[in-house]
Amino acid sequence: MRDKEKEEDMFRSRANEPLIAANPRISHTRRAVWIGSGEVLFALASGVYEALQTLHHPMPATWWPFPDPETALIVVVIGLSGSLLLARCAPLLCFLRRVEQHRRAAVAGDTQWLVAVQPVPLPRTGWRVEAITLRLKRTHIWFWIGVCFLVLLVVPSLPSVLEHSFAEELPILGLMVLFVLPIGAFISSQIFLSRHTIEATTRGLETRGGKELGAREARKRMNWEEARLFARYTFPGILGRRSLIFYELSSATMVISWRWVLDPHSPLMPWCPLVPVEEYHRQMQDLCELIVMKTGLPLYDVSESGHDG
Repeated sequence: MRDKEKEEDMFRSRANEPLIAANPRISHTRRAVWIGSGEVLFALASGVYEALQTLHHPMPATWWPFPDPETALIVVVIGLSGSLLLARCAPLLCFLRRVEQHRRAAVAGDTQWLVAVQPVPLPRTGWRVEAITLRLKRTHIWFWIGVCFLVLLVVPSLPSVLEHSFAEELPILGLMVLFVLPIGAFISSQIFLSRHTIEATTRGLETRGGKELGAREARKRMNWEEARLFARYTFPGILGRRSLIFYELSSATMVISWRWVLDPHSPLMPWCPLVPVEEYHRQMQDLCELIVMKTGLPLYDVSESGHDG
């Protein structure tokens, strides 16, 4: 009797187990939306408070200790950054939620998301797929480092520069440069070593991300027999162009994802492969064919851009 109850409990727990793990990009994007919303609400509340102060409606000033131009500028910058974050991440979150519904439907057997032209499985003998690595472009890194330097140097001193002569602010700007440059050099050195690697082994699929020379890398491993969904999706691009496709191999507890950069030469694309472009595309195609061969899973396109090959 007890053995039968144990079997029923095990069956019930397996029935309640999710078919696949949720896409981790959803939680990351949701967190960014919360941060952007908080920044916008803070800027709006600060603006309302200042407006009420101007209209001679006093309010307790315990939470607003710095009613000066510098603080006002900081509030504006916070509001703008929050607005930009929301403008980018809010539509992306809606898109990822729709993709999540398509993922669940695909793993449940809905064939409408199958890719029309499926990858052809590699032969079971003599297969060999090299590790595929992407790195951030140097030009992209230097561009954003320059933008950060301009923001850190110009914005904090803008009110005083407008009120006084620029010559009086040179010592302050010099001190800020001496303070910002070491921090920027450290951050840029970490970014320059950023890598993202996907590698197929005899046991399963592995991704590595982090610094090329660093000892601490983010690693994920999944055995072939654990995989339950092989899918791809494309984020909405500029002017409808597809420049980046995300692939994923999902189990009940893990999602391994990687990028296929369609046009590494595009100035808007921050990632580029370490090998020539033709070799990179061949490696990515071989990887998809190997996954189909090892897992027996078909490839699904769970985005809303169609199910072309």
